[in-house]
Amino acid sequence: GREFDEARRPVFRYQRGDVTAREAIRAELRPGGAILVRRIRLRCPSQAEVDLRLAVGQVIRQESESTWVVDDATLRFGMPFHWTSRIVRSSDGRSELRLRGQIPFPGLIQTSKEDAESMHLEVEYSW
Repeated sequence: GREFDEARRPVFRYQRGDVTAREAIRAELRPGGAILVRRIRLRCPSQAEVDLRLAVGQVIRQESESTWVVDDATLRFGMPFHWTSRIVRSSDGRSELRLRGQIPFPGLIQTSKEDAESMHLEVEYSW
């Protein structure tokens, strides 16, 4: 489903099992050009492993700890310690950039019930 934020922009909602995702996609103008920013918040009241697909392309390569190039697009994201990255090759010859993590992350000190049940990720796409 979807809802709208205070500026009337769509926020998409997904659910699989106990995991609920809210995703907002925004274009932002920054020095050097426009980028697309994808903000994802995942919530789950119990322990769950999640797997997010960030991009699909012919060629995926890692340029640094937080920067990946997928075909002609550059992806940047902070790599919180509770995510691990991996590349999965699908049967049709295309690659997927995925992140895997757990909600809540074991051993993470939480400041609120909402923090205890959620994970946040922000991904920037530029061309």
